[in-house]
Amino acid sequence: MRIVITDATTGTSYRDTVAAKGTTHFYWVTAQYADGTESAPGADWVALAS
Repeated sequence: MRIVITDATTGTSYRDTVAAKGTTHFYWVTAQYADGTESAPGADWVALAS
């Protein structure tokens, strides 16, 4: 699943509201620039939904 946050300048967190409790999810962050190009992904991280 790809999630696009259109304006990350207003916050530094993300809440996955559809993650099933007790399941593991992997995430990574990229930036999309004004010219439409996208950065390489940052380090991935893992979260356990609770």
